[in-house]
Amino acid sequence: MQHTTEIPREGWDKFFNRFSEDHDTQFVALEVIGPDIGAQLEGRSLLLNGISPADPDKNSLALMFDSLDGEHLTHMVNKPTHVW
Repeated sequence: MQHTTEIPREGWDKFFNRFSEDHDTQFVALEVIGPDIGAQLEGRSLLLNGISPADPDKNSLALMFDSLDGEHLTHMVNKPTHVW
């Protein structure tokens, strides 16, 4: 049984590099959750292209995906506070 573990901010770069390599081109679905919109499916059957900080201070994260028809999707997470 695996346990969920918080990744410290100083370890985000290493974690995202490894996670992106380990899951490169795996199919994923992207669901966005917010108090004003609830749970919304942003995409399904997307290929994970990578996750990385979008700026040196890690004030935003870029989640990058490719679709089967060749389209690209980048989802930005602004002001992330935790990575689990």
